[in-house]
Amino acid sequence: MDLSCLRLGSMDEKRVLHPPLYLLALTLAQRASDEIAKLRSALWQAHGDVSHLLLPPLIPLLWSKTPLAPFETILLPKMPPQVSFEKLTEVGKSLYLTSEEEAWQVAATALVQAYTHSKVEEAPFPAYRGIYLGNRVPLEREVKILNDDWRLLYFQTEWHSLKDDVIHLYWQILTNRHLIAST
Repeated sequence: MDLSCLRLGSMDEKRVLHPPLYLLALTLAQRASDEIAKLRSALWQAHGDVSHLLLPPLIPLLWSKTPLAPFETILLPKMPPQVSFEKLTEVGKSLYLTSEEEAWQVAATALVQAYTHSKVEEAPFPAYRGIYLGNRVPLEREVKILNDDWRLLYFQTEWHSLKDDVIHLYWQILTNRHLIAST
């Protein structure tokens, strides 16, 4: 019997409890997080989308089915002192605010490559090197977020979906580490 997904309710509902996943993500400085919260609120008011409420403002770097190595065993790169996120990027059904700055791309790539992880076929939203804004909705204004403080978080998550929509995400921070910026 396959227990990889437990179905709740009737078969017509197609409500699924997914097995635990691990998420490696960067969080933002308080000022940048506050600006993202305002943007998410505007998106919610305009479109009724609540997907941004799944997690605090963050950059989801990778999902894994198996636990990730502790931070202490990984050589973590130095982060850029400041990064400007201003390009809206759609990935699947999700919207991200991304940066094309080379220093950011190098650091984000180095973080992902530092971790060995198991491939995930299905996640609540894609891992991507941008600030997760929620489900893809039209955004009628330009946005520019500056970030100058980095924390690397390691989450354990469980999630429920109904059809193709995430209806609940339970998360717990397992580890939280400040990353040093290069000078």
